[in-house]
Amino acid sequence: QNLPKIPKSPPKKSPQELKDVRDGQRILEKKGSAALKDLRRQLQLERRRGERLQERLQELLVPSRARSGQGGPRNWGGGRPQ
Repeated sequence: QNLPKIPKSPPKKSPQELKDVRDGQRILEKKGSAALKDLRRQLQLERRRGERLQERLQELLVPSRARSGQGGPRNWGGGRPQ
């Protein structure tokens, strides 16, 4: 009457189910790898952007006469320097 319960083992998976699981894992790994690659690329672009902004800020903060020996700041139009 009071028999101990025997834990059930998980059902056996067929070879096709195992293959599907492996394929699913591979797909997830590829997606993760692609996402990581994209994030690294974005980080590199943002670093370059930050460096350009830092250089631009430095150009605006340092008087241009001290930099080039010429008068007045250049590129007041707000675009990128030529």
